[in-house]
Amino acid sequence: MSAETKIYTLTEVFGDSFKRLFDNFKSLSLYMLYPILGQFVGIAICLAPTFIISFLSAAGKDMGLSALVPVVLGALIGLPLFCHAFWKYIVRTASLCIISKELIINNQLPDFKVAEEQITKRAGSYIALLLVVSLIYLLAIMPAFLPMIMMINANENTVLAAMGLMIVLTLVCIVLMFLISIRLVIYTVAFALNPTFRAGDAIGKSIELTKGKAGKTFLFVLLVSIVYTVANMIPSMIPFVGSLLSPVIMIIITPLSQLLVTHWYLKLEAEKAAQAI
Repeated sequence: MSAETKIYTLTEVFGDSFKRLFDNFKSLSLYMLYPILGQFVGIAICLAPTFIISFLSAAGKDMGLSALVPVVLGALIGLPLFCHAFWKYIVRTASLCIISKELIINNQLPDFKVAEEQITKRAGSYIALLLVVSLIYLLAIMPAFLPMIMMINANENTVLAAMGLMIVLTLVCIVLMFLISIRLVIYTVAFALNPTFRAGDAIGKSIELTKGKAGKTFLFVLLVSIVYTVANMIPSMIPFVGSLLSPVIMIIITPLSQLLVTHWYLKLEAEKAAQAI
């Protein structure tokens, strides 16, 4: 049985994803180094002049209008760097699905440039996909804010009732968003691995493959969320230099997450193929 048709268990999905990450750690981490570090550096360049000027002002040194010069320069340098790195992050996150499939099936790394070009050539459809998914999540969370309308020029009793309703609706929306996450967990993989897919096709494929697999996919999403949470807690546990580790954690966790969701996509496809026989 080939790796493409093998039906992995949930434990095997996580174990194999971690193994392939560490076996190819240098290549995968270097691939995501600029997209992630570039965003942090870009923001730092934008904000650094403001912090320095604030510090000098607190020390009693008034720079006057000349203070605008470093602020403008910081924005002119930092903002383009951030935007370029952010775009690279979006594209390479999707291309990691192509790379992950090659690792899982053939146990070898493909040409990263070729994988990235496959996503870049379909940038319009990919952006549309991200916007549609974002809109779905936005519509799912909007009801939680509707009670705020009731609070406008309302009396005390109405405000209390609106706050209670907001709490209930917030809980409902959280559950709804988690259910949506279960059905859309593999939309990026579906788009990346199917060159002819547009936004609707990728979303439809994710919904199709997760149909009847809600329980397993719920557990998968839950475990991935736990991995994310634990990884993001690490910097806060280390005093002084902990915040500097955030980019490092992202550089590690991004390839891992794409390995996991690609593995899950291939698992669901293999299960569907086995049922069709």
